[in-house]
Amino acid sequence: MIKIKKRLWSAVIAVFRHSLLVGLSFVILYPMLFMLSNAFKPYAQARDPGVIWIPKSFTLYNISEVIGFMDYAGSLLNTLTYTVLPTLVQLGSCLLVGYGFARFRFPLKKPLFALVLLTVVVPPVSISTGLFQAFYHFNPFGVLGLLNRVTGGGVPNSVNLIGSHWVTFIPAAFAASLRSGIYILIFRQFFASMPRELEEAARIDGCGAFRTFRSVMLPNAQNIAITALMLAIVWNWNDYYTAASFIRAKYTIATSLSELQDFLRQVIGAGADDMTIATTRIQAGVLLGIAPLLAMYLAFQNRLAESIETAGLTGI
Repeated sequence: MIKIKKRLWSAVIAVFRHSLLVGLSFVILYPMLFMLSNAFKPYAQARDPGVIWIPKSFTLYNISEVIGFMDYAGSLLNTLTYTVLPTLVQLGSCLLVGYGFARFRFPLKKPLFALVLLTVVVPPVSISTGLFQAFYHFNPFGVLGLLNRVTGGGVPNSVNLIGSHWVTFIPAAFAASLRSGIYILIFRQFFASMPRELEEAARIDGCGAFRTFRSVMLPNAQNIAITALMLAIVWNWNDYYTAASFIRAKYTIATSLSELQDFLRQVIGAGADDMTIATTRIQAGVLLGIAPLLAMYLAFQNRLAESIETAGLTGI
């Protein structure tokens, strides 16, 4: 009787587990399937009630139209310049900060780490006005104003960085970019879990603090760094706020998609029959927007799986 109850309980748990997995798969896969179906669906079939998922024929017309409207090559180049390159700088600075919090002792260590965690909680929009003013009248620590007084007006009091590469590279260099607090936390937890004997052995071999980090700690953090890098690229790739607020004149993938949606809303307003045009074009734009991310995942999926396994073993 007890064995029967255990088997029934195990069966109930198995059914619940598989139902949960099926539900999660549906939530994740349904938008992807909807996107693929509509991106390659001809306009006439999009209006055909008999065509729901699999089109009777496929077309690249939606893709070609969206590529032209979004200036896809230019938007992709701007996204790589303003997103991917600063992400690499952000990863390096977060690695150093996380390693410092994990392995060094210094005054106010805990309050400073609490401030790092606070950056995860505070939404970027809440500091947008102050950040915009800081970039628009950029004067680090008042140095430019001091030089202006010393040279008698030969140096401007401030410089305008809005629209330049510096609006993304400066926060990245100081580990203050989007989601930097999360990456610092991840790296801090990882480095804190590594044995002290590694540092002691490196010290005996004559390694200083930075060389120990570069030659001993960093190679061991390769997998976890890949995880953080891919997360950072995805989050920064989809970041509309920074591009719209501080870059503005140069479109990225996120801002180009927003412009496409605004344009199609005007089309929809002109006539209800154009709703299907909006659907097929938007889905084609979304497909183009995430295509580089999908390619990155396919290229690094094995390394990503290894890094997630390593992160789980270290308790992160």
